[in-house]
Amino acid sequence: MLEVVAMRVVNERCCGLDVHKSSLTACAMVPEGKQLRSFGTTTPRLQELIGWLRSLQVNTVAMESSGIYWRPVFNLLEEAGLEVVVANARHIKAVPGRKTDVRDAEWIADLLRHGLLKPSFIPNRQERELRDLVRYRRTLIEQRAHEIQRVHKVLEADGSAIGSRSTRWPRDPKIFRVNNLGGNLRRLGLGWIQFHGGDAMVNKVILVGNLTADPDVKATPKGTYVAKLRLATNTYAGKDETGNRKEQTEYHNLVAFGKLAELAGQCIQKGRQIYAEGRLHTSSWEDAAGQKRFRTEVILDDLQFLGKKPQEAAA
Repeated sequence: MLEVVAMRVVNERCCGLDVHKSSLTACAMVPEGKQLRSFGTTTPRLQELIGWLRSLQVNTVAMESSGIYWRPVFNLLEEAGLEVVVANARHIKAVPGRKTDVRDAEWIADLLRHGLLKPSFIPNRQERELRDLVRYRRTLIEQRAHEIQRVHKVLEADGSAIGSRSTRWPRDPKIFRVNNLGGNLRRLGLGWIQFHGGDAMVNKVILVGNLTADPDVKATPKGTYVAKLRLATNTYAGKDETGNRKEQTEYHNLVAFGKLAELAGQCIQKGRQIYAEGRLHTSSWEDAAGQKRFRTEVILDDLQFLGKKPQEAAA
């Protein structure tokens, strides 16, 4: 005759939660028996859940880490001083046929009661909030870069290139005049542009490219930092005789002043991809032979770092 051996109970008082968007099902395993209740996921209803768990002297709670609905529940239970186990959904493989919320909660509670759940690593509250902020900042930077590319694409389609050479570029580089630019700018939401007689006057440069050398940072006698950067951008130049894509590389001289120059010298180096925004400025001088020379630069107003550092990308 086979001898039936009961599984060892690790947590005498525990609870399993099956969490959804607007409701959750709780199954508490206590020596007095099994108790089931449903709660909402708003803060007052979760406070009721905490009070119910305390009335049953339950200190350990488990739930699945599917979706994001578990996060507010976890935060409140953690603040209440309860031990919360967040398990990977793949590790909680329910018996076939267990599809209801009640049965899922019972299954999680039963696994927790016998110590069969492997908890996932959850950083502390400060680290979680910092990680969310860093990820959100990265998302905003990427979205901004996408919008910049969209603006550039619309202007390129209209023959109004900003940040690269164009057959319609005016002789005076300080002023950017395009007759039909107004409609495109309005369509892009750039309502701050002032229009005069149907024309737009804009001195705005937007570049996304890679540095060809480390920034050259120097300080003026008055202590103001000046950084000179060299940026390379690629544009589509059709196809060659074999049908392969051709690209044309343009090189741009960038100048930053003050804190922006100091930041460039400390944080970026050759090969780093950056987003640069500024205005065109042309200076002139006479060389030793008496000939007049011109140099066009982009005076930076904003600078953002994109992608990974060259050494990180190589790794």
